[in-house]
Amino acid sequence: MRAPKGVWAMISRFLYDIKLEFVDSEFTCAAVRKRGYIHNLPVQNRSPLDPLPPKTIFEDFPHVKKWWPSWDSMEKLIFHRTFKANATSLEHIRLALANSQKPPP
Repeated sequence: MRAPKGVWAMISRFLYDIKLEFVDSEFTCAAVRKRGYIHNLPVQNRSPLDPLPPKTIFEDFPHVKKWWPSWDSMEKLIFHRTFKANATSLEHIRLALANSQKPPP
């Protein structure tokens, strides 16, 4: 709820005037704070993202399949908060993973 005054109302207005549901993360996360969620958004008359995002982790990162643990059935990545890295850093990480003969530490 640390968003500036009026931001939650503006978010709701842009998302079909559906009211946000606020959940306090006190019992589920070390970062104790209220979070706003909107769910059950209508699917009619919505245009898809362009370009369409990858369907699975392995479609986007095919080289990680050889290291993926057999017990992990996760197929899609879900990011709550990310940071931006420059293209050089990302390319360095991609090449290191693709050229490695053993799993990353």
